[in-house]
Amino acid sequence: MKYDLHIHSTISDGKLSREEIIKIAIKKELEFISFTEHNSFESVLSHDEINIINGIEFDSIFKRSFHLLCYFPNYDSGISYLINKYRDNTNDCSNMLIKKINQVFNISFSLEELMHFFNKQFITKRDIIDWLIFNRYAESVSKAADIYTNKKAQSYVPKYSLPFQEVASVIKNIGGYMFLAHPVSLNYDDSELEEFVLLLKENGLDGIEIVNSSKMSLIETKKYKKMAHRYGLLTCGGSDFHDFTKHDIGVDGDESEVLIRKLKK
Repeated sequence: MKYDLHIHSTISDGKLSREEIIKIAIKKELEFISFTEHNSFESVLSHDEINIINGIEFDSIFKRSFHLLCYFPNYDSGISYLINKYRDNTNDCSNMLIKKINQVFNISFSLEELMHFFNKQFITKRDIIDWLIFNRYAESVSKAADIYTNKKAQSYVPKYSLPFQEVASVIKNIGGYMFLAHPVSLNYDDSELEEFVLLLKENGLDGIEIVNSSKMSLIETKKYKKMAHRYGLLTCGGSDFHDFTKHDIGVDGDESEVLIRKLKK
């Protein structure tokens, strides 16, 4: 099966529009795709040549922060509630970060200015970094983070993440499924990861993303597949596509077949 259940478009931080991505996916003969925008959702009209699954990637927290891929048959007001809660709290955190940067580094800008600059309703830590780079207050993302936003920075403010159990309540209520995204990003050793996965499973986690062509190797895919089977968890996969500078759209395999079959019902 050719598919991709982890794609980002210009709706969040991707570089291609959804129309462009759909055209490429059809040309590559993908059967199923999902736009999993960061903490955002916009419905996609059904398409005659490809199946589109509803998805979103939430910043979530349970003991620690992580990314949570959610798939669901139909959009619901509960998703809107989560998105609005995330945006309101993220704006509060970003406003605090901006004020600290103003005070510590004497750089004058505001949340409203960034909303206008990026044409967005909510501003993330990455938006602040991009603005600082654009205005030559830093040379790169890593240097901007070191100076202004990381834990060791004088102006550090923790980012907001949605409580996992609150997300789980909404997603389960609408017949959806939740997957731990790119587990390699947690930087856990094997025993720590298994302990964390079991904790999440006890609180509603359905599966693990075992294929992520932008972040994970084949060896890691095999390891996470064994872990998922060992604990009776579903699997899913995708490219985590943002743009063509790093990776392509689409993966080939049966990793998401059970999930797709459940959602099609």
